[in-house]
Amino acid sequence: GVTCATMNITERKRSELALKQAYQRLKCYLDNTPLAVIEFTGYFQLQKWSKTAEKIFGWTAEELVGKYLKDWQFIQPQDMKLIHQKIYKLVKKGETVNFICHHHYTKEGSLRSCEWYNSTLRDESGNVIAILSLIQDVTYRISLEKKLKKSLKKIKIKTKKIENQQNINVNLNTINKQKNQEIFFRTQAHDLVQKIADTTPQLLYIFNVILQHKIGRA
Repeated sequence: GVTCATMNITERKRSELALKQAYQRLKCYLDNTPLAVIEFTGYFQLQKWSKTAEKIFGWTAEELVGKYLKDWQFIQPQDMKLIHQKIYKLVKKGETVNFICHHHYTKEGSLRSCEWYNSTLRDESGNVIAILSLIQDVTYRISLEKKLKKSLKKIKIKTKKIENQQNINVNLNTINKQKNQEIFFRTQAHDLVQKIADTTPQLLYIFNVILQHKIGRA
């Protein structure tokens, strides 16, 4: 009986140690991931606020753990409708995971764009008991995307102007060719008329000679 009890205690200590080590490893992973890790209860009371979350948003875990999501200014008001829709699908519609990108205020009041990857943990009855969110700060990326779109728009406008200018140049070249052809034909016609005018006295003289010859023979 004593041996059995000792074995049970030893096995229990081993299990507790393994569980503690697994928790420490998990905590280390969560604290060092580049993604912010936030965990809520099924009623959106904050339970976990990782070091990366502190770096992104400014609040410490000591300031927020235990508070409800509505207790601090965290989400941009314009995004609340979309967030409520996503929460409803998670909690009421049975979704286990979903994704959302929206904007958040930091403790200092600046605005950040973040992608949220949410998953739920449910009890045997299907009730949500925890919501885990992995959050990526994409503020810099979105800023670059906006600048890129703006640059592409400018390039498109400039390209359109160049195309229009090229079309104008083509039209001007066509007009110039037509004008050159018109000038050429006018010059040719003028030269022809001038030649005719220059030879007219000679033709008249020849014509008179022929006419006088014919009259003399008559």
